[in-house]
Amino acid sequence: QSSHASLCNIFIRSFATATRRRRIRGGRPSTQPSGDSPSDITKIVSGNKNLSQEKFRTLGTELLDKFEKSLLKLKDSNDGLEIVRSPPDYGGESHGGRLSVKVTATEDLYWGGGTYILTIHPENNNVTLLSPLSGNFTYVHDVDTGEWVGSDDGHSLLGMFTRDWIRQCNGVPDF
Repeated sequence: QSSHASLCNIFIRSFATATRRRRIRGGRPSTQPSGDSPSDITKIVSGNKNLSQEKFRTLGTELLDKFEKSLLKLKDSNDGLEIVRSPPDYGGESHGGRLSVKVTATEDLYWGGGTYILTIHPENNNVTLLSPLSGNFTYVHDVDTGEWVGSDDGHSLLGMFTRDWIRQCNGVPDF
C-alpha cells in the first residue's frame, strides 16, 4: 500500500509543475509553453473576433457535427457512452449548441468516468471544452489554418480531446 501512495505522489508531482520543459530543435530543453508564441495567439484571437456571428455559428455547428460523427463511431466499443447534442439556446441557456459526452467508469479504466462538454459561444466567438481530465479550456478559430486553438497557449482542441479520450476510452476519434 505504501508503494501505491508513493506512486500517486510521484504522479501528482509530475503534473503539478508550472512550466513544462519541452525539447526544441537540436535537443536542447526549452521552458517556453507548447503552441504558438504569445504574439501569434494575440493575432489569432483578434482575427477570430472579426468573424461575423453567422459565420462563427456555421463554424461551431461544423465542429459539433465533426465531434458527434467521430464519437458515434466509437459508441459500440465503449459501454455506457452517452452522447447528447443540445440545439442552440436550449434550456434557457444562451449558447450556439452543445455536445455532452458522458463516459461511464468501469474497473478497466484507470481514469474513471466523467462528462466532456463542448459548447459554442457565438457572442464571444469562442468554444469551451470541459474535460473530466484536463479541466476547462477556451478555444478560438484560427482563420488562417482553419484549426481550433487554445486562446491561452495555442494548443489544438482536437489534440487535447484526443489525448484525454485515449486515456479514458477505447478507440481514437477520426477527426
